[in-house]
Amino acid sequence: MKSFARLFVFGLVFAAGLNTGTALADEKQPPPFKTIVVYDKALEDEPSDDVLAAWMGYGLARANWIRDRFSEGKLDINAYRLTFDEELRARETLAKIWKELKETAPENKDPYLDTVAAVYDAGYLSEYVWVYLKKDNWNKQPQGLKLDEFAQWRKKNLALHQARTLVNIKLEKD
Repeated sequence: MKSFARLFVFGLVFAAGLNTGTALADEKQPPPFKTIVVYDKALEDEPSDDVLAAWMGYGLARANWIRDRFSEGKLDINAYRLTFDEELRARETLAKIWKELKETAPENKDPYLDTVAAVYDAGYLSEYVWVYLKKDNWNKQPQGLKLDEFAQWRKKNLALHQARTLVNIKLEKD
């Protein structure tokens, strides 16, 4: 139960942190849609609440990215599709949260989250997202990717690696 309380408090603080700097007008005129964070049933079997916390942070990062783009007039909710930037920000959040949680509870182990944190620490998160998580609608390769360097690094560090996504976003019109 202590872990659940920690997760709840962490989630509230995290959500508040993501909303920092948001214009008050956003609160007065909420988007005409609901953003629902949907988690994979596999997370129910996780022995650590910290794994769930990291993945929920990923989901909240995506939800906030969508809300922010919509409030800036840069997102047509009817044509929404996951973008490279959205996925990169969310994986960055996933890695950062996992690293922070491991600092307070080093006994936590999760092969996938440990790998994402290692990719982040190595400075290849953009390359990782492009290579392992690329969607059909990502037509233009982001500038500055070090794909050749990443290919060499991943031969040594990501043998047999498979990307996972245990949280998704569902948008429903109000």
